[in-house]
Amino acid sequence: MMDLLVGLPKDFRRLLRAARRGALRVHIDIAELERFGERLDRAASRLTIGMITAAFIIGTSIMMSVSGDTGYLGMTILASFGFAMATLGGGWVLVSIWRGRR
Repeated sequence: MMDLLVGLPKDFRRLLRAARRGALRVHIDIAELERFGERLDRAASRLTIGMITAAFIIGTSIMMSVSGDTGYLGMTILASFGFAMATLGGGWVLVSIWRGRR
């Protein structure tokens, strides 16, 4: 302990010299931060797909109220496509959430 205290001023002086020369490097590796970033990225992806799915649902609802050439099940072809995309997007979000909790 005494050797450590005696060498402390010398070590501190070396540290200051390295900082003045710009040769001081600090490396911090936090494993939890990387996992947090991955979880945040996954949550942002789910949120984005959820918003796109909501937009398809709203757009499809508007298209279904407009009269025009009806196609499949009394809906326009574009409305049918929007409904299919909303179904796929909603299913993807649900599966993603379900897999994430395992």
